[in-house]
Amino acid sequence: MLEELVGLLTGKIKSDKVRLLSTFTYADHIRKFKRFWIPITVNSYLKRHANPANSIYEKAFIDPRVRRKTKIVSLPGNLRRELAIYTVLSNTNNIIFDLAGVDHEGGVTIYNNVKEAIDVGGAAILIDTCDEFKNDCTTFVKAEYLGPKIAPLPPFSAK
Repeated sequence: MLEELVGLLTGKIKSDKVRLLSTFTYADHIRKFKRFWIPITVNSYLKRHANPANSIYEKAFIDPRVRRKTKIVSLPGNLRRELAIYTVLSNTNNIIFDLAGVDHEGGVTIYNNVKEAIDVGGAAILIDTCDEFKNDCTTFVKAEYLGPKIAPLPPFSAK
């Protein structure tokens, strides 16, 4: 269900019932971090996915456990999630993120950092099963999908 919701909000799944006025990018979890012979380092991940010109790029290195040569496989879940979110925030300030696999302290840290990053004209959508940030959001929407599985529209083809 998360994939369908993210697909609708990012525009990857087209629906005649949803109209997007802004483009959002989902901060996906870092999945390809288990290479056996040459593990992916923080530096190689950021070079491939992040924008070093953005000031948030350096926030990835605030924690002393995260250095350029640190192997991503050795990072705990909170730091891996922060790295993925900072990477997206270095490219755009319209972000969709979740806090799956993150403990309470890490969730609060990530939430506050995203809130600070989007303060200058950005927007964030937090997909979460808890409502602990309910009173801190500018708009809080609680949604429950009751309909059938959402089928994507066929791609547009001009004939």
